[in-house]
Amino acid sequence: MPTLLQKIKDNLIHLPSKDLKFANKFVDKRDFESLYELVSADHKIHDKKRNKDGLFDNENDSNIDEHLCELEGDVLTYLRCIEPEYEIINDEDCDSDCFLREDFD
Repeated sequence: MPTLLQKIKDNLIHLPSKDLKFANKFVDKRDFESLYELVSADHKIHDKKRNKDGLFDNENDSNIDEHLCELEGDVLTYLRCIEPEYEIINDEDCDSDCFLREDFD
């Protein structure tokens, strides 16, 4: 079973290609706060693709949303493991549809 950090690294491929180099740089520098901000912003932008019923029009967008949601939760969980005092300043920054993982492996 991969570690949470390895899972984060593996799921970075679901970010927009223009942000991938920044995401990898943040991981290499262990700047998980910046990584969380990037992933969260990309997730919010992608979320705007939902139709008026709150659904995605195609399966690909739905799958990407699932991966971004999981990645956002994993990065936040990892960030809170290494920086327990880290708090989200605005509750809107944490998508209520995303869950925080409790396994820290």
